[in-house]
Amino acid sequence: MRKFSVAWWAYSFPLTTLAIASAQYAHEVKGIMAHVIMLVLSLISVLVCIMLMIVTALNIRMPQTAGNLDSKQSNNIGAT
Repeated sequence: MRKFSVAWWAYSFPLTTLAIASAQYAHEVKGIMAHVIMLVLSLISVLVCIMLMIVTALNIRMPQTAGNLDSKQSNNIGAT
């Protein structure tokens, strides 16, 4: 698996747009195949978004607070 990048979210937007368009098409056409396509695209869109949320949450880097910075600087000064 490649290194995580926020740019991965770019895959979800066109996929979700396609799923919404297929839902509107299925609403107009009322055919079984249109509903199957809508269901498949919607399911893929939801799964991709859930996967991206999980991967994003796992790769969040916590910001350092001023207290953490002060303790690290004092440890570095004492070590030299």
